[in-house]
Amino acid sequence: TGGAGQAMPTHYASHDAFLTVLQGEVIVEMNGAEHRLKPTDTLAIPARKPHSLRSQSAFRMLVVLKADARIEFGG
Repeated sequence: TGGAGQAMPTHYASHDAFLTVLQGEVIVEMNGAEHRLKPTDTLAIPARKPHSLRSQSAFRMLVVLKADARIEFGG
């Protein structure tokens, strides 16, 4: 859950992650491309793949990630 204009800097996870937007709109930058996600859109992010996120509006998002996964910032 987050507000409009929020951002998460470049980071990656030790395991695959799956993001599903429940409400609002977010942009995920990965591999030099912008992926604009709206409600019901899902994006798979491979393990150790650097990406960043910024919200276009207030949002709610479901993140599925292995319980012991580590998130590292930078990339």
